Amino acid sequence: MLRRNARRSGFTLMELMIVLVIIGVLAAAVVPGLVNRAEKAKVARAKADISNIATQVKMFKADNSRYPESLNDLTTKPSYAKEWPEGGYIEKLSKDPWDNDYILRVPGDNGKDYDVISYGADNAQGGDGNDADLSYWTMNDKKDGK
Repeated sequence: MLRRNARRSGFTLMELMIVLVIIGVLAAAVVPGLVNRAEKAKVARAKADISNIATQVKMFKADNSRYPESLNDLTTKPSYAKEWPEGGYIEKLSKDPWDNDYILRVPGDNGKDYDVISYGADNAQGGDGNDADLSYWTMNDKKDGK
């Protein structure tokens, strides 16, 4: 009798295989959604950063009658700046969510006076999906824009 109970305790190989298959199916259904959400969050953060930087570029222009020559001119007072707020326009330049530098172009593309850009996950101009470039003027579909 003791031998019979010992034999029935635990799981059979077939039961373990069924559980592993169920876990695999659930993981295959859930993991891509989580990865996609993480990438969407990176894009959303980059858009917010770009919008904030563009706002500070406009403030710099309003104070100094010209656009900054680089993004560093928003953190450290350049010699040509007439006005300078205490603490600068941006306390510290952050990297984009893919750990690359944001880019300021003066003049910008598409006939705009300036543009703030992130090259996306691949850090190369152009691309689709997560590798797509994010530009202040294109991401907001601005019609007027100087």
